[in-house]
Amino acid sequence: TISVNYQSTTGGYQTPTGNYQSPTGNSNQPTSPNNQNNNSPIPILSASDGRVLIDQLNGKFRYRDLKNITVWTVSQSQGTWQIRTGFHDNTLGYSTSGALNQYPANLGTGTPYQIDSQGLYIWNPSAGAFYYVIESVVNGMVTSDYYFGSTQATSIGKSYMFINKSLAESFYASKNPQTLTPVLKPIVETTNFSITQRQITLNGKLVQSGTSNSSNNLTLGFLISPIAKLDPLNSDTLKINSVLQSDNKFSSSYSVGTGNTFYFKAFAQNETDTTYGRTLKIFIQSETDPNKMNDQEKAVYILKADAIEIAGGWLQNNWFGTFKEFDNGWTYHADHGWLYLSADSENGIWAWSQNRGWVWSRKGIYPFFYQLNINDWIYFLMKKNGVSYYYNYSEKSLEQTRQ
Repeated sequence: TISVNYQSTTGGYQTPTGNYQSPTGNSNQPTSPNNQNNNSPIPILSASDGRVLIDQLNGKFRYRDLKNITVWTVSQSQGTWQIRTGFHDNTLGYSTSGALNQYPANLGTGTPYQIDSQGLYIWNPSAGAFYYVIESVVNGMVTSDYYFGSTQATSIGKSYMFINKSLAESFYASKNPQTLTPVLKPIVETTNFSITQRQITLNGKLVQSGTSNSSNNLTLGFLISPIAKLDPLNSDTLKINSVLQSDNKFSSSYSVGTGNTFYFKAFAQNETDTTYGRTLKIFIQSETDPNKMNDQEKAVYILKADAIEIAGGWLQNNWFGTFKEFDNGWTYHADHGWLYLSADSENGIWAWSQNRGWVWSRKGIYPFFYQLNINDWIYFLMKKNGVSYYYNYSEKSLEQTRQ
């Protein structure tokens, strides 16, 4: 009767609401008015091991889990139908042209894989990200509207995902796809680098980009890090994109803030894979010629000339006191706190601090300072219990600053 569920000989069953369970474990559940305001997620598509791959909550389809699942995606790119095989492990997604054998096998290099809190599948977020928004799930075919950059951007087109290879190939064949020239992996070289003060220019060369089918999807650049292991998923690794020149060379500039040792390598990425050049090491030597130093470097050079090194990397200057140099351009003074130093043409030193702004002094004049914002002199008296004491000649008063 229509009010009773029945069991078919193939293992599927039909309910009065039209829900259907296939013998292979893939499930499809059409939306009905009874489901729209249900606060409990409804399983829509499941793997053979029973895991829910896609569910529906309040009428919205959501990706739940694609880890260790091989999928086939059919989509149209620039008027041409293509089929791709994908596999996702716990952190990375892998994708290859054509309906190939089951993954995992020779996975190569993957890209970051994630499903966000809204149930959107995000592919390749490191290259700008493609967002897949599910429109329907019918007979094991997941139809998505996909976008590049964000879901607020213009839709690129429709994507049809399958967890059954035969269904994917049949659907692909029904689109009468054109024969495509295979897309090749890009090949890239890390060539060299140059340094001007702390500005590094990184250079690379593209040896092979693939075919014309992939040229619009090619991304080039460099990975750079103070750590020899240049992992694109590591927060210490910076990814710098570059532009290909007519001679197949490309370069990028990087301004070094801290540290003296860096590692970098070139990368090239198209829809087939991401490949890398060799890793080169950069060691930035401190400038020893004061005529080639910038004003900040020269100020530290002047102070070091009258200083000896003591424990912990501190320097003891016989007229300026105890200080420590940091790679970011700042200096910490035991009495005055954080200072940004700059030398003038007469070996005088300007120092900027948050408490006093710009002050000037030099050997033979310190502990007198000329303070720019009051247009008068101050005199450093002493530091006691974490408080520095100064006499302000403009106000004829004693001032104190806690460091």
